[in-house]
Amino acid sequence: MQLPENQNKKYDHLFTEIDTGYIKIPKFQREFVWNKNQTGRLIDSIIKGFPIGTFIFWKTRDELRHIKNIGNAELPEKRSGESVSYVLDGQQRITSLFAVKKGLIITKEGKEVDYKDISIDLSFDPDDDEQVIITDPSEDIRSVSVFKLLNGSLTDFLGQYDNDDIKKIETYQKRLTTYDFSTILINEYPIDIACEIFTRINTGGMELTLFEIMVAKTYDQDKDFDLSVEYDLLIDDPDSENDLHHAGYDTIPSSTMLQCLAASLIKDIRRKSILKLERAKVIEAWPKVKDAIFHAVDYCRNQYRIPVSRLLPYAALLVPLSYFFIKNNGKPPNTLQKK
Repeated sequence: MQLPENQNKKYDHLFTEIDTGYIKIPKFQREFVWNKNQTGRLIDSIIKGFPIGTFIFWKTRDELRHIKNIGNAELPEKRSGESVSYVLDGQQRITSLFAVKKGLIITKEGKEVDYKDISIDLSFDPDDDEQVIITDPSEDIRSVSVFKLLNGSLTDFLGQYDNDDIKKIETYQKRLTTYDFSTILINEYPIDIACEIFTRINTGGMELTLFEIMVAKTYDQDKDFDLSVEYDLLIDDPDSENDLHHAGYDTIPSSTMLQCLAASLIKDIRRKSILKLERAKVIEAWPKVKDAIFHAVDYCRNQYRIPVSRLLPYAALLVPLSYFFIKNNGKPPNTLQKK
């Protein structure tokens, strides 16, 4: 396992890697929650040369369940077999910077937020201590859009601004485009180690569950397999009555489902063993395990007279039962087996 690698990246370099699909945000990250004012303060800090924290990326060939779009921008997929850098720390910052660079429109709480609005107040001197970023520019204030500044050349502003403002625009443009973003790259770490790193550095106190890790690990876009979706359908399938909700067993936790999978594949349901389950084997085994869970539920209802899952002494009772039905090809136990 390689040691973490410190790298500095410029604005264009960092976001070219997002545009080309080499940097992605895993689904286990929380949603983008920063408001426009927080993004504005971030841009202002960059202009002033302040440190904004380090981005931590996990480079791997593993394909994780990830965010496919930010606002109105669709993010490209990587080419098969190529490594991707997943954001472990800095998601709010990197999404904010990307939104400004692309001039995105992001809907939050039913309201559209246009990141082209984030602008620099040209009435201030670039070296003033005051915040020069404004998030809702008006015609009364001389300003320049950060989006235009990042995506245009200085000649684009000639004729629109006087010489003093052009000099300020040139200064701001240089500060933004030459800023060194601090990054740490952890290369080809196992997924359980990468997720542990995420948990430890996450300031929001969100600890990844075993299920969230396995959802990320077993995701396969080509095979259209998403363990989170499969679990939701197991609990409540809107297109079928063949689910645990209609059976009265919709309180079965995701951890029990994982234990059923692990029992079937490796006869070991400990956390460290579940983390070692291979994606391809999980995907292949899932249909049989799902059927076995239904058989186990039917057996509890009919033989033990347990009508709903809330009356189970413990949800893990389904694990040995589902294992039995897998080994017995879905057939109920005979008289000898019942003994």
